[in-house]
This record gives sequence, structure tokens and C-alpha cells, in this order.
Amino acid sequence: MAFVSWLKTRGTDETSKDGYFLGGRSLSGMVIFGSLMMTNLSAEQLVGRNGQGYAAGMTAMGWETMCPIALMLMALFFIPKYFKLGISTIPEFLESRFDRATRVIVSFIFLVAYIVTMLPLVLYAGSVAMERIFGITALMGGNRFMATTVMCVALGIIGGIYAIFGGLKAVAVSDSLNGIIFIIGAVILIPVLAFIALGDGSIAEGIRIFATSSPEHLNAIQPADAQPPYIPWPMIVLGCGINHISYWCTNQSIMQRVLGAKNLKEAQKGSLLTGLTCVFCPIFLVAPGVIQFIYYRTVSAVSAGRHQHLPQSDVGLLRRSGSGHRCYGYSGSAHAELRTEGCHHCPYRMLWPDDEPSAVPLPVL
Repeated sequence: MAFVSWLKTRGTDETSKDGYFLGGRSLSGMVIFGSLMMTNLSAEQLVGRNGQGYAAGMTAMGWETMCPIALMLMALFFIPKYFKLGISTIPEFLESRFDRATRVIVSFIFLVAYIVTMLPLVLYAGSVAMERIFGITALMGGNRFMATTVMCVALGIIGGIYAIFGGLKAVAVSDSLNGIIFIIGAVILIPVLAFIALGDGSIAEGIRIFATSSPEHLNAIQPADAQPPYIPWPMIVLGCGINHISYWCTNQSIMQRVLGAKNLKEAQKGSLLTGLTCVFCPIFLVAPGVIQFIYYRTVSAVSAGRHQHLPQSDVGLLRRSGSGHRCYGYSGSAHAELRTEGCHHCPYRMLWPDDEPSAVPLPVL
């Protein structure tokens, strides 16, 4: 990745402001599209949005629904205005619109916001994922804090190398290359493999279980008085809508990619392609979390074919009741009930913690 990025950027004059911050204004629409997607889809979204999908269902997709609209506004109204002014950064626009004091104040606020809130969250979410995947805690003698710290520093250094030494063009090129891997891995493989796991080897069965076993978890529209982690429907328009216009159309890290375009047409092409792709984001940003919710609450998904007391087609769901832990099996309108304490046919039992009935159930062999 580093070699290809260097190969693509070695001819860029990085001593000038446009060369370093805007990639010499030479970015194509496809490169802008890839860079916008990778800038937007950071670790805190890939980890956090699926976590919210697990906890609250498809309502988590509310964060993404206004993205295409914001990106269309960006392409039709904001980008032409920025190109007409010939600016290199959003603070420059604020200076031309108001005064230098406004530019300095806003630059300071956003700089502090990145350092204090945004970057730490991205690095932490990425380090948690890497630590769990590669078992870094075990290598650190069981010290998870040290493992997380090491991964945060490593990710920060590796990501910083591109930006510091290669400028925007190196970041944009590496984003585009990462985007290819991301599409293959996150967009295609993760949902497909999750459906296969849910259906015990059958993607069609996995989709059927996904669509039928927990319909309330597929409801993306919540009432106006819904509480976190659910998203009230008015917030999608009044909250997320305003937030997305601010994020996509005035955020320096986003607009910097667009301002580095060869021309207005390429800038608009990149933003519109990004808006089109955002329509499909819930497939890999939310659906895997919902699949996990169903998977961990579905006995047949955990130990398919090993429940002699339930038909093979049944979906078993362990849920805590008032008198103890019970094993429920559903097959259309049929309903079988057995107390798990006396159920010796189940190689797995799901026990809800007594003090947290809404928490993640514990699989017990």
C-alpha cells in the first residue's frame, strides 16, 4: 500500500500549498469517491454502528439515511461555490465570508475537537478491533490496557506517515486502495458469511431467519419519544439531516478531498458516487450487528441440528422468564417450552444474567 501510494504521488509538488493539502488539484472522481468513503467509514462507525445495531436493531441506519441528500446538496450547491472562490480550505471560505478572526476561531475549535474527541475515538475503536482479532492482550501478558495503548500508538503512527510525508494525494490514493479491500471484505464477505453462519451453511436460510425471527429488531422507524440507543424518527430529519449537511459540506477533512479535484465535474462525480454508495451502507454497518443479535439468541444457529426435542426447521430462542430460564422453540404458530434446567438435549444453554436481562446472554456448554 505504501509503495503504490508513493508511486502515484512521487510527481506531485508537495512544497506548495495546493500540492500538499490538495494533491496538486489532480484527483479524479473515482479517487475522490474512494477517499470520501474511507474518510467517513472509520473504525468507530464499523464497530459502533454494528454495536448499536445489536442493541437497537435497524434503527441505527437512521444515521446514514440523510447522507445521500447531504451529498447531493454538496454536489449541486456547495462545491460550485467553493470552486468559484478558489479556496483551499473551509476556514478560507469563512474568512472571505466574514473575517480573519472568524477563520482563526473556527480553525481552533475544530482542531481541538479533532484532538480531544474525534481522533481518540477512531484510534480506540480501531485498537479494540485489532486487539480482539489478533489477541494482542495475550501477547502483553493479559494487560488489555497496555495492548489497547500499543495498538492506538501503532495505528496513529502508520496513519500519520501517509498524511505527514505524502500529503493529501497519498492519503487519497491509499484510501482508494483500501476501499477495494473494504468492498471485498466488509461490503461483500461480512454480510454473506454472517448470513451463512446464521443459516448453518445456507445463505438462503440465514436470510429467512434474519427476516422472520426478530421482526421488531428490523424496525428502523422508532416513535418520537424513543430513548437511546434507539433513534426517534424526528431526529433523522431534524438532527441527522442538519448534522450531515454540516459534516459533508463544511467539514475540512471531507471537503479537502473534493477541493483537490481536477475540475468541478470530477468533484461532483466523486460526491454523487459517495451518496449513491451510502444508500447501501446499512448492509454492512448495521445488518451484521442485527445478525449477531439473532445469532446469539437463536439456539438453532448456535447448535443447529442437535436439538432432538425441536424440529430441525424451528428457531430456538432462549429468553429469561419470571420463573427461571426457559427454552422456547418457534415454528410458525407452534410453540414448545422446556425449562433449561431439565433440558438435557441442549448441548448449549443461553443464560440471561439475572441483574441485566437486556445484556448479552452467556452461552454455557
